[in-house]
Amino acid sequence: MNSEKLPSQSTSWATYYEKTKDLEVPELLSRGIEYVKDKNEAIDIGAGSLRDTKFLIEEGFTVTALDSSPLLIKQAEGLPEDKLNLVNSSYEDFNFPKNKYDFVYSLHSLFFIKPENFNIIFDKIKNSLKTDGILCISLSGEKSTVANANQGSIHTKEGVKNLLSDMEIIDLTETLTDELLVSGYPAKKHNFLVIAKKL
Repeated sequence: MNSEKLPSQSTSWATYYEKTKDLEVPELLSRGIEYVKDKNEAIDIGAGSLRDTKFLIEEGFTVTALDSSPLLIKQAEGLPEDKLNLVNSSYEDFNFPKNKYDFVYSLHSLFFIKPENFNIIFDKIKNSLKTDGILCISLSGEKSTVANANQGSIHTKEGVKNLLSDMEIIDLTETLTDELLVSGYPAKKHNFLVIAKKL
């Protein structure tokens, strides 16, 4: 299975989106939606090329696609406007609505939240789920070279469990791989893949 590679600072987001938009839907996403009771409202945090947003729309969701990139609107060309809510904003500035989403999804994006803001933003993300809603995300581990290089939010396994202490953890998988970024530079990817349900 193809895996998504994160861009380095020397690779433009336009190039990154072009190279990742046609990759296979991540296994985490396809597994996560299996636990969703009602496919009504979803949010894709760090929506990027909108590859995964498109998949969620095809699965029947109305999707809020959140990303700070100015390229977001261009990526949405051809997607049904009645099923898509584009939000061009940082995570810190976005007003996460309470009890709105059946499915909250974010892949390789939450490490961009500044460490000092992470817990506050993460609580808002969890609170945006409806009861029985599914959280499907990746969090960066302390061995992640990309997250560390960006001075982003990193976590330990125990720390992740603490973040999810008020949820039912359906699956928590730790991965550590050596991969090449889109730019061609090697990187160590240390992730915690989470599927959890709001109680």
